[in-house]
Amino acid sequence: MAEKDEEETKRELRIDGDAYNQLTKPDPHWATLFRAKDVRGQRWSSDFLKLDKESYFKMLGEIHRGEKNGPKWEHSELKTYRLRVYLVENIGERLNLTSLQIDRAKARATNVDAEKFGKKLELVAFCSCAYVVHRDENTPYAAERKYHPNCAESDEIFNQVALEFGLRQHDIDRVCRQFDQMFSERLPPKGFDERKPNWTPTTTR
Repeated sequence: MAEKDEEETKRELRIDGDAYNQLTKPDPHWATLFRAKDVRGQRWSSDFLKLDKESYFKMLGEIHRGEKNGPKWEHSELKTYRLRVYLVENIGERLNLTSLQIDRAKARATNVDAEKFGKKLELVAFCSCAYVVHRDENTPYAAERKYHPNCAESDEIFNQVALEFGLRQHDIDRVCRQFDQMFSERLPPKGFDERKPNWTPTTTR
């Protein structure tokens, strides 16, 4: 009876490889939670993609979240997006930015094509934060936090964080000026969006 139950479970959980292999941009918006650790240490008897049940359910969760479309392909764009979001959140908190400023910096940083831009992600994240603060006309203290090549003085917290991440002033000044030219007044989509990192105000789906 136990063997029959396991075979039925396999049929219910088996991945349709032909269906998933055609996906190159899985949808990262998800609702179902796979609690893989609940089956830690359990194994399928045989004839399964991953005999370890925890590993298998982890993979199902990754597919469902849009991180993979099967055992091999990974959604690199989504992973890059999440890395940039993490860096902006980390740097933004060190810079004492408000949550709204961090959200704006994330929208900016995730819309920079770093491969074509040729700059390290930490520099892109840091300069996105600097751009947001420099352009912030609503936050009361933002005008006092001067950090831009055109400013005679530099905010001490920005200087300290730049030093911690090994960012050179020459590179920061150059990227800040480039962002002045690259960024539009309209804010890019804040979340993951397939039009990024090349979104423009005229971009359509």
